Amino acid sequence: MLRAVLHHYIAWALERPARFRLVFGPWNVESDELTKAAHAAQTALVDLVAATQAAGALPAGDPVRLASLLRATAHGAADLAAAGHLAEGGKGNASPEQLVDDLLAHLGERVGG
Repeated sequence: MLRAVLHHYIAWALERPARFRLVFGPWNVESDELTKAAHAAQTALVDLVAATQAAGALPAGDPVRLASLLRATAHGAADLAAAGHLAEGGKGNASPEQLVDDLLAHLGERVGG
């Protein structure tokens, strides 16, 4: 489930780059609605990470920090791909999804190790 959510995040970012930049750029207005939506999205990701940790598929630790690491990887990889600096068989020799999968695999190896 976590992998699918991160892949969806990347797909959304690449399909809607202007919206991606708008959502994650500086906000020029105070908006309770935007604040609530951002908080809900963050909470959902943290809850998913915590559930994945509880299932033993991710290492134990602070789920907020691990969610931030995963989101930063997906976000940065999508941003690099959108700018032409990351591509399977090209720069970086990986798609954004492959980098997320690599990180999840490395984290999963630590669970059993």
